[in-house]
Amino acid sequence: SLPLQWWRSKLISSVALRSSALSPYLGSTAVPSGGLHQLTASLAYQYTGSIYGLNLGLVGKTTPGWFNRAFDFSSAGVNASLQRSIKIAERSLQGSLRFEYGHTFGVPGKSLLLQEYYTPMRIFIPGTATGFNQASFGLLGRGRLFSALFGDTKGQLAANVQYPLIPAIDRQRWLFYFKELSLLAFTNYGGAWTQGEGERKDHLLAAHGAQTTVFFENKGVHFNLGLGLGRVFGDSLYQLYATFAFDAFF
Repeated sequence: SLPLQWWRSKLISSVALRSSALSPYLGSTAVPSGGLHQLTASLAYQYTGSIYGLNLGLVGKTTPGWFNRAFDFSSAGVNASLQRSIKIAERSLQGSLRFEYGHTFGVPGKSLLLQEYYTPMRIFIPGTATGFNQASFGLLGRGRLFSALFGDTKGQLAANVQYPLIPAIDRQRWLFYFKELSLLAFTNYGGAWTQGEGERKDHLLAAHGAQTTVFFENKGVHFNLGLGLGRVFGDSLYQLYATFAFDAFF
């Protein structure tokens, strides 16, 4: 990777090569298997101001047939997010608006079965490097909050607001140092579909919810743990859920 920084802006370009071996463990043995060699290139721009923040990203991945016996596919994605910070009662209210789009294409029979997917619980947690919390699970209630949509194309528009209930906990408990307790509200609209299927309305879901999130750390590893209520628009009941994520630098 090559970072370039000036004033309040940063431009990061990176190139990576991934080599792995895939073989079916469960299910059909007709899926592609064997060595997978994939080249990834990405370009990201970040602007951090006193009130506003802007992030733009481009990423492309290619698994060419001339370098792979069993695979021949590529994917491209773009994302953009805008953040705004407002002082309320001496505390910083953080709001963000994010857009994401991705598409996978390739030779039939030589692409991965799982190409693009979307779930309404893909939410942004401000204050973490990972951003998108990938570990979430339902505790109580039935609905489509954790349902997944699949296809070769995905898109998402998301908005959220986070406000610190306790901005500085500053307490050591057992092995962990607790830093902050925040309230987060989110709204997501997006889905995944296959190009050429026709009407996409059935492949889109909108969801909203709110949760409390506690931030803590241990020896440079940052954690967040959340508990909240959420619902897909059209469902009659809310679902109780929990989230967990961590950032670690080695």
